[in-house]
Amino acid sequence: MLGPFRYVLLVTSITVVILLISPLIILMRDFATNTSCLSISVDTGGLRILDNNTYRVSLIISYCSYIKLRDFKVNLSTTSISIPELDKGEKRIEISLDVNEVPSINYIEFKVLGLYKIVIKTG
Repeated sequence: MLGPFRYVLLVTSITVVILLISPLIILMRDFATNTSCLSISVDTGGLRILDNNTYRVSLIISYCSYIKLRDFKVNLSTTSISIPELDKGEKRIEISLDVNEVPSINYIEFKVLGLYKIVIKTG
């Protein structure tokens, strides 16, 4: 009597594990095959000075995978930028920085499927 139930439980467990792990595997494969799959750059060509203490630049985020990244955060010097969901393509965000700051990325944080939190610390 428990024989068929065990097989159903085993198949269901394997299916759930595959559905939970496959997006993470696909994302890692995309990062491995394309090293610039997630690139963040500061466009200083469009630099605009707002006043004596602040200036405005464009932050360009390019992403190549079709796996959506949720709760995407970039800490740029003392400014923190948050994007609820990052899709495939290019996103341009205008940010204000202090004149004394050199724009450098401290860390990048995002979630895959809302389950796997990944933090990349730089510098």
